[in-house]
Amino acid sequence: ENRLELLRKDAVRNRKVPKYDNHCRHLSSAEVKAKLATGASKCIRFKLVPSEPYTDLVYGRINHDVHEIEGDPIILKTDGWPTYHLANVVDDHMMDISHVIRGVEWMPSTSKHLMIYKAFGYEPPLFGHIPLLLNSDGTKLSKRQGDLSIKALREEGILPRALVNFVLQAGSGFDSQVNNTSSMEDLISTFQIEKVSTNSCRLPFSKLPDFNRSELERRVSDSNDRKQLVTEVQKLVADKFSETNDADIVIPDEAYVSTVLHWCLPRITKLRDLVSDNLKFLWAMPKASSLAEIDPSLLEALEMKLENCSFDQKSLVSGMKSLASEQQVTYKNLMHILRKVLSGLETGPGVADMLMVFGKDLSLRRIRRAKSLISSTQISPQKVCD
Repeated sequence: ENRLELLRKDAVRNRKVPKYDNHCRHLSSAEVKAKLATGASKCIRFKLVPSEPYTDLVYGRINHDVHEIEGDPIILKTDGWPTYHLANVVDDHMMDISHVIRGVEWMPSTSKHLMIYKAFGYEPPLFGHIPLLLNSDGTKLSKRQGDLSIKALREEGILPRALVNFVLQAGSGFDSQVNNTSSMEDLISTFQIEKVSTNSCRLPFSKLPDFNRSELERRVSDSNDRKQLVTEVQKLVADKFSETNDADIVIPDEAYVSTVLHWCLPRITKLRDLVSDNLKFLWAMPKASSLAEIDPSLLEALEMKLENCSFDQKSLVSGMKSLASEQQVTYKNLMHILRKVLSGLETGPGVADMLMVFGKDLSLRRIRRAKSLISSTQISPQKVCD
């Protein structure tokens, strides 16, 4: 066993934190030459000295005398490659870095880095350390949580601004809580690093969908962003139904998609929700199997009523109640039939809502299609009555 391993085991046995004992500091030039002559592997360590306090942009005055706590750190490994301690100092200096903002786990190393800056004669940057972000249960965020990577969240449909504002709710560095949809420009102009919390912050991931919905609402309300959303929805629909043999897919134009977006906002948290099974009816016509046993004469009456009806909530409800009375069916049963004709669903959104989303032309198109499908089947329709 080599000397360093024995040193480590001895520290563990004595319940001490293992550290290098600075043995090589005291080797004479002759001893160094003798070891090199044998072909022994070598590394370069940085000689620590008593450190001076420094001011952290977040935590304030820090007095961490690493000289008393740690042994001389390796800065060039035996393979000739630099360790982070050396590389980050040289790299940041060469790139004229003025501020280093990093996780609080690097705070104990900052005193070492400041010594290296001084040894090179470099002007050090300002340092600020930010606390850890934790899961809602208090455990540390981990790379092993693959679903929390930026790539995974993007693929899941989380929008960039939503994610930024969500994360900033945790000790973010603002006088007051930022709203759910603050722009990067607004955040930059109001950010104050000295207001960043020094406590580890738990992220309530259950609230992330709410932030995403807020960002969708903001985009829908902005004419330029809404056009981009419309394009994305059209692509979602095309991709979702590209391999289907169903010819009765609605080709969504800009006006229709805009209407759908406004109506669906309270019902969705991600754009991809628009092509989920429970909202498929917005794009796909009902299957013939869902229209069995519907009386075509009732559909004829529905068609005539809707052709002459204004498409607002009050007029539609009034018109359907009038039709139910004329056809001697309950209003509830009439709504059930109309829902199936429009969407193929047994239960779902209010029928008047569906009619207003579809608009008069698409609503009548679906009713006429249902009439055609029923007429072409061998099923004997039965009139629904009380």
